[in-house]
Amino acid sequence: MAPHPLIDTFRAARIVPVVRTSTAAHAATAAQWLRDAGITIFEITLTIPDALSVIRELAAEPGLLVGAGTVPDAARAEACIQAGARFLVSPWVDPSSPRPPARPAPA
Repeated sequence: MAPHPLIDTFRAARIVPVVRTSTAAHAATAAQWLRDAGITIFEITLTIPDALSVIRELAAEPGLLVGAGTVPDAARAEACIQAGARFLVSPWVDPSSPRPPARPAPA
C-alpha cells in the first residue's frame, strides 16, 4: 500500500502544531500567531467549542493544510471532512471512520 500523499508534506514541515483552546476565538488567534511564524499546517482539536467553524475558516485559506484532532467517531470525522479538514487524528482507531479524500498538498 502506497503512503498517503500528505506524508511527504508532514515530513517536510517537521512539526504539526495542535491547537487546543477554550474558545474558537482563541484558536483563531493561535492559528494566526502560527501563520505569522511561517507555519502552514495545523491540527484543530474537536475539544474546542465550535471547532468546525475554525476548521472551515482556516481550510478556506490558500496554502494552509488543516486537520482535525480528537475525532471520536465516523459522524464527526465526516463533519470535519465536510468542513475542509485534510487529515484526521483520533485517540483510537475506528475502521468505520471515513478516509479523507486524496488532494494535492498546498504549495
